[in-house]
This record gives sequence, C-alpha cells and structure tokens, in this order.
Amino acid sequence: RARQATGWVGEWRSADGRKKYPLRFEPVAAVQARTEQGPYESTCTTTYPRFIGVGGQRFNAAIAKGFLERYRKSCEEFDKTFLELAAKVKKNPDALGASYKRWTFEDSATVRYFSPDLISARGHNYEYTGGAHGNYYDFPVNYWWRNGRAAQVKLTDLFAPRKNWQSTVGGFIRRNLKKRGASWPPKTDKEAIEAAFTFSPAGVEFHFAPYAVGSYAEGSYHVLVPFTVLRPVLRADGPLAR
Repeated sequence: RARQATGWVGEWRSADGRKKYPLRFEPVAAVQARTEQGPYESTCTTTYPRFIGVGGQRFNAAIAKGFLERYRKSCEEFDKTFLELAAKVKKNPDALGASYKRWTFEDSATVRYFSPDLISARGHNYEYTGGAHGNYYDFPVNYWWRNGRAAQVKLTDLFAPRKNWQSTVGGFIRRNLKKRGASWPPKTDKEAIEAAFTFSPAGVEFHFAPYAVGSYAEGSYHVLVPFTVLRPVLRADGPLAR
C-alpha cells in the first residue's frame, strides 16, 4: 500500500491468497471542532465532519448548523446552571459539591455513508452532569440532496408506504435484540423503529442508548438490518433506491 496526496492505494487479498482486488481510499471529510472551557472545570466540545469536494460541500452548512445549535444550547445551559450555583455559594459555601465539577458535553460523528447526493453519519454524544457516571447516546446525521437543497432523511423516506415495512424492520430488530439478551427489548414493531438510525452499504443500522433496551451495564445496542431484508420494502423513489 502507498499513501498519495488524495488518499491511500493498495490491494485487498483474501485470507487464502486466491483473490485480490485493487483498493483506493480517498478522504471525503475533514474534522471541524470547537471547545469552550467553563467554571468548575466544565467543558463543552463539538466535533463534526466538513465534507470536501463539490458534492460533499453542499451538505456542510446543514451539518454545521445542527452540531453548533446543540453545542451552543449545552454551553448556555451549563452557564445558566453555574450562574445560579454561584449565587447559592455566596449564601452557603457548602452548596458547591463534587457533583458540580467537571461537567462535560461532547459531540462527535463517524461517517457511515458518502455520495455526492446522500450522506449518513452517526452522531455520538457523551454528557456528564454529576452523579455516579456520565451517559451517552447516538443521534442521526442523515441528509440527501433533494429539490436543490440538503434535506434531512426521515425513516419514512426510505420505505414504500403501502408495504408493511414496519413489521419487516421492527420484527428483525426485536428478534435480534432478544437473541442477544437485551433485558427489555421493544414490545412492538413500532417501538423498535423509534431508535436513531444511520445507513451504510451494508444496510440500515438502529442505535439504542443505555437504558433504552437494557441496563447501563449492558451498554448500547446497535442492530444492522441488511439490504437482503430491506430490499423488498424500500421506496422506489427513496434515497436508498440505488
């Protein structure tokens, strides 16, 4: 393999050495980041993709807006809380406990799919606002170029409305979670598809945060519904009909 100005080039080989294919990895996005330090060692951070190339750049404004709105809202909430706390501390110095220190808000993202007219990234948030531990969850960053603008991809955009896609997708998710031992898997197909989702060449992936379908100790669950399952119920004019 060798690194070039536009990415990596090399060769993929099967384990037995009988098959080999040329490979080329090209960068599709750079990283944009902002951080704000606050009182009591608090930190707000956002890190999000900035796509390159003519096709990718037209999504950047929408993506930046979404991440920066989340970032500013969190910073403002931290500032409001600490301002109120400062007033309490003046009256009672013992009001400042350890649970007010090192509050953290961190947003990041991983690109799951990229094309000039369709992108998907898995947003990830970690937040600590006191207590025994922080918490985390995933959120969707899905856009397609539609009618001359970057539009968010809704789950209903993917599937044919007259086909029983909720049962197909939701049933697969429920069976998968039960098989993996989730403590409280969704009771209905409709409930199962209410999770955050992203998509990739492998299919549509649903993301369940801690406490959503299991205890915190179980962590998060991610269920990939492959295209072999999805294809019969996909919308013919939807973003995944390719």
